[in-house]
Amino acid sequence: MPLLPDSPSAKLSIAAQQVGYPNGLALMNEGRQMVVSETFAANIALFDVSTDGTLKNKRPFYLFDNQGFHVTFDKNDVPDDLTRYYPDGLDYDISRDMVWVASPGKNEVLGIKNNKMMFKIKTQGIPFDCTIGGEQYDTLYIGTALPSSKGWAGHIESVKIKE
Repeated sequence: MPLLPDSPSAKLSIAAQQVGYPNGLALMNEGRQMVVSETFAANIALFDVSTDGTLKNKRPFYLFDNQGFHVTFDKNDVPDDLTRYYPDGLDYDISRDMVWVASPGKNEVLGIKNNKMMFKIKTQGIPFDCTIGGEQYDTLYIGTALPSSKGWAGHIESVKIKE
């Protein structure tokens, strides 16, 4: 059984190119814009979403540094420079007009709004993704991993967001 219907509109196409290791994706502003974490470019990019589904007008939503796409890894495939932010999974928080982004190298989840880092939340494990939820959209859920005797153990951490 095919995953997509057999029609011309179901064919995959490239929506954007030259993205610095894209990871987290979230639509915002009623689907007219998309934020994308460019993990190894230390950037969260903002795109306009065209009516045909392509992404255009790429610009920084939040730039962590000016090094661009640059990373080297140690023998365990961990980035050598853990002083740098590597944005990973993210979510758009419509109630706060904020982007939450996991930063595995720093063991933090960051809340970014209006080009400012508004929140830094330290995690117990290494965070790879996050999403806002709860009845009042006041709970941040964070997918993390911790080393264990059997390798890595996955966890979902949560924290109440107080303004």
